[in-house]
Amino acid sequence: MSLPWPLTAALVVAAFALLFARREPGGEVLRDVDWTLLVLFVGMFVLVAGLRTTPIVPALEAHVIDGLSLGAAAFALSNLVSNVPAVLVLSAGVSTHEGWLVLSAVATLAGNATPVAFAASLIVLEGAARRGVDFPVRCLVAVGLPVSVVTSALAVALLVWV
Repeated sequence: MSLPWPLTAALVVAAFALLFARREPGGEVLRDVDWTLLVLFVGMFVLVAGLRTTPIVPALEAHVIDGLSLGAAAFALSNLVSNVPAVLVLSAGVSTHEGWLVLSAVATLAGNATPVAFAASLIVLEGAARRGVDFPVRCLVAVGLPVSVVTSALAVALLVWV
């Protein structure tokens, strides 16, 4: 299925339609926006744009030649800059069907390792803190990291060697 417009244009039109269909005053809608989260996402994409202008991305592209190295790079980068920017950076060097599958699987599964790797974890931690719930990050990492490592390794093994 293809859209008659580019995806971004369709999304902007849909966003404006939803904005004008609301019956709440605009100020109330803007008050409910999580500006900290919005700044976080903007920062992630600024980081990706910056990474693309450094020698890091060409070096990654030159060394990420198979599913195993791509999986390792996706796991590491996802936990350094979050999984969405990691995919944006690494996708420039992916040229095979297997590579896209490995990148997709590992970037998704790496999101379980640390709160940085998956923005939804940050949202949960922030929401818990606002409600007075103490949720130590070390507890999340103690469970998430082993699960993430094992599931990512299994995904790469299944996608590359099966």
